[in-house]
Amino acid sequence: DTVMVASGDGFIHLYGRDTITGRLKHLNRSVAGHAKECVSIDTNHSNLIISGGWDGAVLLFNASGRLLSTRSRVHNTSYRVTMHPSDKEIFASSGGDGKVVLHDSRINSSTSVINHTGHMDILTIDWNKYDRQMIVSGSADGIIRMFDTRRNNACLLSFKAHRRAVKKLVCSPFNKSLLMTCSYDMSVAVWDLKAPFVPAAKESSFTEFVTGLDHSLFKPNTFYSCSWDQSMREFTF
Repeated sequence: DTVMVASGDGFIHLYGRDTITGRLKHLNRSVAGHAKECVSIDTNHSNLIISGGWDGAVLLFNASGRLLSTRSRVHNTSYRVTMHPSDKEIFASSGGDGKVVLHDSRINSSTSVINHTGHMDILTIDWNKYDRQMIVSGSADGIIRMFDTRRNNACLLSFKAHRRAVKKLVCSPFNKSLLMTCSYDMSVAVWDLKAPFVPAAKESSFTEFVTGLDHSLFKPNTFYSCSWDQSMREFTF
């Protein structure tokens, strides 16, 4: 029942649900660490919280908010951190240096680095929920790339998904081949990785950048978006 919020002051703020009103309230627990804006957080839902910030660092905390490890300058700017869906010690980070870095919380250094041609900003990454070795990235050039960590981080698939930067991508928790994306080109799209070069579904009626996206954990083929046009939308495909 705890909500973690990444903040522009470099802190992670914790909120809980009020037992009387049902509304979220600040728990007066804030975790400091980043020298610049904290832009991404994730948890293994057990004993580990990870965060990434514009200072390029990746931080590890325990469930009570105590700092466990600081991994300085992992990237020139860290954009996204994400826990592995089945291994609670493994996580990945992406940044403005064109790299996706794989980490093991038990080792105080990166275990592997995936380099992208051109050193463009890698704004978003996600693990495939059904293949534990597959990770997907979205970058400032609008391209989606899929990598296999078993094959020396070989790029298995690459395609142009959007006219502008891919801001967020999410691998479906229900279907191994489905992927959702949103972009600064003011659209969201659904992709079937078995036939990826034409979107399976697309919505382009936004009037501003689409910056947030997530899949429902309870409804197959349902996801949600938020945009700078102040809209939050539900999509079923």
